[in-house]
Amino acid sequence: MYRNRWTTTLYKKNALKIGYRSMTWDNHIPDAIVVQANLVLKTENKHSIRQDARQRLKYRKSTQPIGCACAGSFFKNPSSELSAGYLIEQAGLKGYRIGHAAVSSRHANFIINLGQATSQEIEDLMHFIQEKVFMQFNVQLQPEVQIIHV
Repeated sequence: MYRNRWTTTLYKKNALKIGYRSMTWDNHIPDAIVVQANLVLKTENKHSIRQDARQRLKYRKSTQPIGCACAGSFFKNPSSELSAGYLIEQAGLKGYRIGHAAVSSRHANFIINLGQATSQEIEDLMHFIQEKVFMQFNVQLQPEVQIIHV
């Protein structure tokens, strides 16, 4: 749908290029919005789906901070090949803390509240991480979380 004209156009799947956090299509119009998509899903047996879900959950529990106060994944991955967690870890920031806000020692893309973290401590830690990663790797990390000041 084109916002400036409120008209719709149907695109075939081969006209769309869908990637990690991106989508482009042939004859791209800048203010277009996708309002509907028809998906075709493959069928699997229930046992296979449950097994896959269990494995993914087990992996998540072993690699992410479970049971502590955090907002989940904090920064967007710069690309599908390069994760924010990897860059933060390579910058030596696992376990780094400002006040009661800390980079998780289990997964570097999680900022955890050690009990009494203030929003200022979390923001300061976010900026410190961004600065350190940029200085070391020339990559600007973008927050995945939305910070709302009230």
